[in-house]
Amino acid sequence: MPRLSLETLNEETLRKSINPELFEKGRELYQTGKASLLQITQQTARCAVQARHPHTVEIQVSDKYLFLKCDCTYAERGLICEHDVAAFLAVRHHFIKNQPARWREQIGSFVSAAQSGTRQSKTSSYLLFFSLQETYAVTPSSWKLTPITLPLHALPLELRKVEAPLQPQEVDRILESIRAGDPALRTPQSVLNPDGCLNCSPEGVFLANVLIQRSRAIAYFSDNPPQPEYLSILERTGDPVFLGLPNEPLHSRL
Repeated sequence: MPRLSLETLNEETLRKSINPELFEKGRELYQTGKASLLQITQQTARCAVQARHPHTVEIQVSDKYLFLKCDCTYAERGLICEHDVAAFLAVRHHFIKNQPARWREQIGSFVSAAQSGTRQSKTSSYLLFFSLQETYAVTPSSWKLTPITLPLHALPLELRKVEAPLQPQEVDRILESIRAGDPALRTPQSVLNPDGCLNCSPEGVFLANVLIQRSRAIAYFSDNPPQPEYLSILERTGDPVFLGLPNEPLHSRL
């Protein structure tokens, strides 16, 4: 059974489902503090929205749909109203606000998995990047975030004597030196060991491992990827994100 989460509460999907003016009205209500979360369970949430009159909004997730139920007269016709939007954004904020703690709790399990696979051999050093690329596997097109690694041994000899953590200017120098050649950029298929990463935070490596795991699951190819949440994590950590092309994953830095 699906649960309420940042993945099921996809803002872009809601935005595409309603009139843009109505969405902006709802977002204004949320941004001015008019929507508050009253109660939340795994499948349902209840919010209070104070507009010209007070309203109550219930949000419920099912196998295929997300239901938004406001008690205003506009919503009685089966339409999504601005109060629904405000409540929706308030519940999303709840998950965003509480997300970092959950991420920190899970980092250990990925670190342990990575380290257990490399106990008998020396940890291989690498640089990690994230490539944001438009995909046309679904209609309309959507965006996919992919981890890209560059093994240290693929660098020119004069650049291999580096130590973590690499500063952004050092990473740029490395990328400039290999861009004219044929860099051994890879999309990793197995869990990455954080100890080997020269340029990203442990949280960034954990995100890469989440993306690797999701790439093996059918859910990753849905038209509802939790892209904004991943990007917000990278914005917070400062780990490198590039706009990618099919044959050039690190086309331009974002």
